[in-house]
Amino acid sequence: MRSTDILKTTFDHLMTAFSARDLETVVSLAHKDAVFLGVLAPVSVTGKDALRSFFRNFFDVHEHIKLTPLDPHFQVTDGIGLVWGSLLMEVQPKRLERKTFYIRFSSTLIQFDTTWRFLNMHTSWMPQEG
Repeated sequence: MRSTDILKTTFDHLMTAFSARDLETVVSLAHKDAVFLGVLAPVSVTGKDALRSFFRNFFDVHEHIKLTPLDPHFQVTDGIGLVWGSLLMEVQPKRLERKTFYIRFSSTLIQFDTTWRFLNMHTSWMPQEG
């Protein structure tokens, strides 16, 4: 299997785990020094322990989460994987209505043998139509 195929599989695995609110799988796909910054975390969340705490809290307050990649792009160069594009994010906090958002994202992953780990993910809001 090519590195790009494994990168795509890892990304798909993260999307599925996040949508299932599977904390341990989400954290297992992160590098120990991972940094997450964006629409869910207005200040950077750095390191696996901080990611675990942040996403545990996020998953606990939402009864429904679904991420749908719309146009992911993948590039592999010298053991570095880049993934970018946009996502449709559906969330429903407990006792509130379900909402849908469009988000841009970019990620950097690093490769260990045949395993990819997320080192960085940044997200930003996309403009919503009226």
